[in-house]
Amino acid sequence: MKNFLGLSIPQTLEEICDPQRIALLVYDMQIGILSQIKNSDQITRQVLKVLAAAREAGVRVFFSRHLYCQGNSWVCFSSARRWHGNE
Repeated sequence: MKNFLGLSIPQTLEEICDPQRIALLVYDMQIGILSQIKNSDQITRQVLKVLAAAREAGVRVFFSRHLYCQGNSWVCFSSARRWHGNE
């Protein structure tokens, strides 16, 4: 690991993949999104495999959700939450 201006900069894949340094972001796996994706069942199975591996390795997992606002609504955002359990 190199240090530059007080920042630790990973140099190897092992350093980059340290569970204390990385996180898995799962982007919107709701039915409204999945229904628009070809082979969504296959994609869901792959996401579940990656999710299981991340949990086993102790990697932080975040889930995000896409929100769509209609009309004149200007206060729209995507939300993300951290998952803390084994459910």
